[in-house]
Amino acid sequence: MSTSNTKKLTSYFISNQTQHQTMESAEADKNIPSIQLDPDLNHNSESDFDMIAIESNLDSNSNLAGYLPPDSNESADPGKWTKFSLKDTAYWIDNGPSNCQNQVGPFDASIRIWNSGDKEVKRSFSESNFYGTKANGESFKREWLLYSPSKGSIYCFVCKLFESDAKSQFTNVEGFSDWKNNYRINAHESSLMHKDSMLEYLTRRKGLGTMQKL
Repeated sequence: MSTSNTKKLTSYFISNQTQHQTMESAEADKNIPSIQLDPDLNHNSESDFDMIAIESNLDSNSNLAGYLPPDSNESADPGKWTKFSLKDTAYWIDNGPSNCQNQVGPFDASIRIWNSGDKEVKRSFSESNFYGTKANGESFKREWLLYSPSKGSIYCFVCKLFESDAKSQFTNVEGFSDWKNNYRINAHESSLMHKDSMLEYLTRRKGLGTMQKL
């Protein structure tokens, strides 16, 4: 019999090295979390990166967790927002501030303590800060004011959207929490920066056909 047409007997057996690699691969597959794509979406379209819905029970230890797109700028907590992109700004112009005001509380994270002479002074944010008073004594709600449960600080919705002044305490990362100087809330509300941002916001909301008073 010709040896060229005959397989070696050893070719019918899996080597110990190959078998070991196969077992390692199967074990690794068990640790990869399952990812399901929405069957109703066209996964061949160019919008896959934006529109595919990923449903997975990933945890913080998963190797894939770091590759999921961040959504902090759509968080209801303004203290988690980072620098806005045009897409982020458009998202909040469309949705408005009602879902990220966090006006119900609790406001425990806002407690600030400092020493005044020999006494310790403790103050915190109050729900009453969501309301202002007009010159004629009429009360109004500050729709622009946002409270961050994680930072215990407040931010200005419209000024954050358009980054009118990154140095302002109402737009920077830490927010405003100087409760012993609450008058600065009124001062910000009356500032040119705030009024310009408000006008920009209302103009763009009107363009969407949704006018909201702030």
